[in-house]
Amino acid sequence: MAAPILLLSFRSFPGVTAAYAVPALIGLALAPAFARPAGWVLALGSLVAYSLLSVLWTPQGGAMDWVWWQPTLFLVGVGVFLRPPPPVHMLTIGLSLALILLFVDAITGSGIRAIVPPENRPDKDLVATARGIGILLMMMPFLVLALWRAAGPLWAMGAVAAFLVAAFVMPVEANVLAAVVGCGAAAAACWRPKAAIRLVLASGGAALALPFVFAIVLPPVSVVSAWSGMPASWVHRLVIWRTVLDDWLAGQPLFGAGARAARALGKEAGTFELSSFGITASRVPVHPHNVPIEILYEYGLIGYGLLLASFLAGARSLLKLDLERDMNAAVCALMAIIVVIFSIQTTMWNVYFSSATLLTVYALYGLSGRQAS
Repeated sequence: MAAPILLLSFRSFPGVTAAYAVPALIGLALAPAFARPAGWVLALGSLVAYSLLSVLWTPQGGAMDWVWWQPTLFLVGVGVFLRPPPPVHMLTIGLSLALILLFVDAITGSGIRAIVPPENRPDKDLVATARGIGILLMMMPFLVLALWRAAGPLWAMGAVAAFLVAAFVMPVEANVLAAVVGCGAAAAACWRPKAAIRLVLASGGAALALPFVFAIVLPPVSVVSAWSGMPASWVHRLVIWRTVLDDWLAGQPLFGAGARAARALGKEAGTFELSSFGITASRVPVHPHNVPIEILYEYGLIGYGLLLASFLAGARSLLKLDLERDMNAAVCALMAIIVVIFSIQTTMWNVYFSSATLLTVYALYGLSGRQAS
């Protein structure tokens, strides 16, 4: 099921997650009440609850149509850590086939999509292929580890090479950067496991600190928009972040603007000129392309404090684990990829990226042979 969805309908990927999540949800329903949830569970659950509450003051109409899936994914995540997951060999097969299909589609310029009827499919372009590759990227740490253990290093390295080639020929820079950083993190973890995981966690902490740094040091939009010497997409992101942070500071810095408020801001902010490139662009597109800034804007310092508490508690729990070297490398790769994708590419309202992340954690948990206490 993963293979055709990742190639032709990436927005349907939550369906794959749902299929694997059913046992976790059943386990959650049947499990005895646990007296002392982990700190990151409490903090993250509180953030989800605050997200639901913020619907009361958000300027974005119909926000509840999007917010409902957050508690659903949260409950699935809790279920994952209460019951062992099902065998993951079928997911390995599905993702391997997906990698082959996306690799061929990428190097042939969406050649597979072009022959799939009907002719007027809206998802036949290169960006659609790149989106599928981006979702598969979130799953790559599991896929490579599964192939490494089941078929040996040659197959695992072949999967890495196929993905890198596919990512490099597609027009999404974030995929390339995340793939390279993820491979680097895995290699570092094979060499110095504990140092690598601390470094990746530190990079996550830096990503969470950057919104406040940008709020202080980033010049006004009128200055940033005239910058040259870097790609237009980079300048555009800096303009987006400055615009969102300005509205956060001028609005509700403590409570936030409310769930999905960044989308409403995008409609109001209008366009601007990237003067060095002769391009007119939206000040804020559909989302800020930075999840920490998005959370700070929509949930304010209250929500951001809950996010930081969840991150710190999760980091502490992770550092206590005694992982095998190859599993440690996969975990480091996943965290590095998350830091890149969630810092420059996606949004917290992107259900398919969030589903892919959860499913990867679920699958790695299955390969670990552990059962959460």
